[in-house]
Amino acid sequence: SRLGPLLAAQFGEEEVGIAGCRVRIFDAFFVKYCAFGGQRYLPVHTDQSTHSFTIALNGTEDYGGGGTYFCDLGAAIRPERGHVLSFDGDLLHGGDPITWGTRYIVVAFT
Repeated sequence: SRLGPLLAAQFGEEEVGIAGCRVRIFDAFFVKYCAFGGQRYLPVHTDQSTHSFTIALNGTEDYGGGGTYFCDLGAAIRPERGHVLSFDGDLLHGGDPITWGTRYIVVAFT
């Protein structure tokens, strides 16, 4: 009930419906980025979705670096725990390398 209106404000009701009522998740999964002995980053790519979301499961004090890197910005966005980052799936982006610690997120696609 809280996410739908935010998506409508970001993407427009014409695209996602009134209060985001047309948003449907078609895939979602858990991601673990680990500085040592695991996946440190995700190469730059686009998603096969209209909209993509990342939900931060732990705080930025738990890892160094990281975040979702956007080529158009030339920078990574590092949301705090519990915050959602939403963007068009066709934006060129990647998982910025973490330098220490572990980052946990859920990613979802419409």
